[in-house]
Amino acid sequence: MASKKKVVPDTSVIISGLIVELVEKGEVNGEVIIPEFVVEEMRAQASRGREIGFLLLTAR
Repeated sequence: MASKKKVVPDTSVIISGLIVELVEKGEVNGEVIIPEFVVEEMRAQASRGREIGFLLLTAR
């Protein structure tokens, strides 16, 4: 019995959308595992972007 392939993308592959494209094209067969530290990094980047956005909006 063949085991399923496991894919563990890093933050940049998720943010760029590459992992979505590969899954949609059927090039990723198996399980996509997103570690908690990757989720936390994306959350931190989103929070930094939001803070910058608020500063730019109030500076106008």
